[in-house]
Amino acid sequence: MKRIFTLFSLLALSIVFASTSASAQQTQLAKWTFEAVDFATTGSTTPVITTGTAMADSGLFAASSTFTGQHASASTVWSTPAGNGSANALSSNNWAPGDYYQFQTSTLGFSGVTVMYSQTGSSTGPKTYQLQYS
Repeated sequence: MKRIFTLFSLLALSIVFASTSASAQQTQLAKWTFEAVDFATTGSTTPVITTGTAMADSGLFAASSTFTGQHASASTVWSTPAGNGSANALSSNNWAPGDYYQFQTSTLGFSGVTVMYSQTGSSTGPKTYQLQYS
């Protein structure tokens, strides 16, 4: 069964999916750092990647794990500013209800999945954050 992890209203992030297997070792399923990603500087409702890819940077399912996002405003600027001690972080402005970032990876064969992320807020981002998954 595939699970889709969706981060709603999250300004800047790095995310890791980890799972405890029967041998009690953790396995990194997918991790995004945005260190090698840049976006087009024109406004868009979805991120337009000019450098790098939407695939995870590392992890067991990195090659099949992706991220995207959606904003109601076509004037949303997607960017990768420094954030939380990293050189790049996923960022976008013009947040409105229903806007989101979405990260997708497989968890097939794993249980006890843990999601970890780092976030920051700004005057152009949301005031609250919500994590949803399926």
